[in-house]
Amino acid sequence: MLSSTASERSKQRWSWKRPRLSNVCEAIEARGLVVVLANPLKLKALTAERAKSDKNDAEMLAELLWINTVPASYLPPKEIHALRELTRHRSWLVAESTGLRKRYTLN
Repeated sequence: MLSSTASERSKQRWSWKRPRLSNVCEAIEARGLVVVLANPLKLKALTAERAKSDKNDAEMLAELLWINTVPASYLPPKEIHALRELTRHRSWLVAESTGLRKRYTLN
């Protein structure tokens, strides 16, 4: 029976058009699975001798998950995550406001 899943953490900034990684993790956790996000730098050190491909990455993550040695990334608690989301949204609103002011300011 599958009880946990692992994924390599990405530094990609998510746009409003794509679902946030946290939303994907929450959906997986809602189904009763444990989500482990692997630290990409530590994972790279473990997989340095292997050719880089999605298949090799998936196999390595499965092996590490099987023996419970996935180099995990920090995941903040839900309360801190919610505060970070609010801060990100506020930053976006401030940037949008500034952009609109600059665009429509009469010189």
